[in-house]
Amino acid sequence: MLSCPYCQKPVREDDPACPSCSLSVEGASALLGPVPLLNRGLTNPNETLSPKEVSNLKRAITSFESQFPHSQLNIVVQNFDSKFNLSTHLFWLFNTAGLSSQQSKNEDNQDLLLALDTHNDRLGLMVGYGLEPFVQRVDIVALLEAAQTDLEQKKYHTAILTIVTKLPEFLRTACENAHQALGL
Repeated sequence: MLSCPYCQKPVREDDPACPSCSLSVEGASALLGPVPLLNRGLTNPNETLSPKEVSNLKRAITSFESQFPHSQLNIVVQNFDSKFNLSTHLFWLFNTAGLSSQQSKNEDNQDLLLALDTHNDRLGLMVGYGLEPFVQRVDIVALLEAAQTDLEQKKYHTAILTIVTKLPEFLRTACENAHQALGL
C-alpha cells in the first residue's frame, strides 16, 4: 500500500488525491509555489558541492544508470522549506519538474529522486510508481540512515555517495519483493 507524502496515510495508486488530507499534485504546487528549474542527473543550485564532488557524483550516477538502464537517478541538493516534510517536496518535484522521460510514466516509471536539504540537514528518496509497490518503507529508511552520520557532520558529498553506492542492493531487494509478489 502506498502512502501520502504529506500525511503518510494510505492511498491507492489511482487516487487523484489523498482521501485523508486531499493532497494532489496541484495541491502540492499551490503549497510550494513555482517548480524550480532542475538539471537531469544532479542539481546543485547553491553550489554546496565543489566542482570535484559534482564530477564524482555525476560519475556515480552514470555508473548506477549503466547497471539499471530502466532507471534514471536524479539528485537535488538545495534548501527546502522546512514548513513541509521532505516527502511532500519530493512528490511535487517528481511529478512536476520533468525529470523523467515521456516513456517513464505511471507504472513504467522506475526512476529515483534523491534530495538533500542542506538548510535542515535531511535526506529523502522518492521512487517511481513502477517501483513503489515493491519498495518497503523500512528499506528506504535504512538506506537513508546509512548516510546519517555524514549528514550530521555536513559531509554532504559523502552522504550522497553512500546512498548512491547502496542503491544497487536497494533495487535488488525491490526486485526480490516484486518476484515474490508476482509469484515468480
